[in-house]
Amino acid sequence: MTLRSMYSILAIAGAIIPYGFFISFGIDYGLDPGVFLTAPFANAAAGGFTADLLMSSIVFWLYVFSRVGDNGPAPCLPISGPVAARLRALGVLISSPVRGGD
Repeated sequence: MTLRSMYSILAIAGAIIPYGFFISFGIDYGLDPGVFLTAPFANAAAGGFTADLLMSSIVFWLYVFSRVGDNGPAPCLPISGPVAARLRALGVLISSPVRGGD
């Protein structure tokens, strides 16, 4: 199995599996945002896991956005065509998610 195939499988699983938990939570508790936002901190173990995940995500996104423009990883936004062209013209979208010949 190639690394690309493995990343593709993990990306698909990472997009589908959490929805099973979200749907189960929605069935049990409804769509109350207060309950949804307090549930990840229901006990010390869940709170620690949630805090670790949030901090890791912040560090990851700071790294990704700090490397834009110096041949580092580019944030890949799922937009293209006229919307992407307009964002590039406004200076919001700095680089294209697809790089060639670097």
